[in-house]
This record gives sequence, C-alpha cells and structure tokens, in this order.
Amino acid sequence: MKFCKVADIADWQDEAFQATASLLQLESVRNRQVWPLIQIYTGLHQLGLLGGQATALGLAVGDEPLIYAFANGCNRVVATDLYDLYNGRETLTTQEVYRRNPFPYATDRLEVRPMDLTRIDYPDHSFDFIWSCRAIEQMTVLQIGRIVTKGCPHFGIGFALPRLPED
Repeated sequence: MKFCKVADIADWQDEAFQATASLLQLESVRNRQVWPLIQIYTGLHQLGLLGGQATALGLAVGDEPLIYAFANGCNRVVATDLYDLYNGRETLTTQEVYRRNPFPYATDRLEVRPMDLTRIDYPDHSFDFIWSCRAIEQMTVLQIGRIVTKGCPHFGIGFALPRLPED
C-alpha cells in the first residue's frame, strides 16, 4: 500500500481498504472525508503499530471512529480536541466522546481530554504515533516532532506520524 497519495475512488475496490472501512463502520459512506480515516488506519496496521503495544495521540479528533479502533489496537490512546472549552457555544463534551462509539472498544485504553492543539502539553517522545485529519494548518512540525522520536514519515490527507526504531 502506498502511504503518501491522493484520495482515489479506485481504493474502494481494494479488499483491504473495504475491510478497514467495515471495521470502522464506514462501509456505506464513500466520500473524501472518510478516505483519510481508512488510509491512516490501514497504514498504521501495515506498519505494525496496532498490535497492542503502541501509545497514540489524536489531535482535533472529535468523535471520529479511529479513536475507538485505536483503543482496540493500542496500549493507550489519548484523544484531544476543544472538548468542553467553549462556553456559550455548543461543543462536544469529553463524556459524550466516550459514549459515541460506533462499536465496542477497550474503554480502559482511551483517555479523552480537552486540549488546544497549538499547545500540545506532553513531554518529548511521549507517543509512538500521532494522527489528525483536520486542523493541520494550526500545528507546527516542531510541536509534533517534539513528542515523537526522530524520522517520522507523514502519510494520508490527514497525517499519522509513527515513531520509528532508532538505528
């Protein structure tokens, strides 16, 4: 599978792509918004990062299905967004995110917390991979690169940054 690519309608004919769409409960939705979700999950799975050991950070992830799928495939997942942060404006609460799962997930592996993605407050090298499918323009490479180890490739329309083994 090619990780860095433009969304292509032909991807929907690929069996692995369809299997991931089904796992994420997105098989009936075929549009450009769900393509990066499927692409990111498939890529991280192929890289071996969903075998139960990895730690993951989602930036501006709302209640997208990757949160719950990664909770089933990782040791720890932190989902962040502007949850609970806007008084007077309707916003998704952290408690709603825990309840909006489209399929069963390992609840003990998921932490949902409000965080402004321009102020990522985790120590250096805290996560094995980071993903986001929106608001990328608000993040800097320096912020993201600081909390994963060196040599992290980008892929998808959104992105996922896996930590690579150090040689």
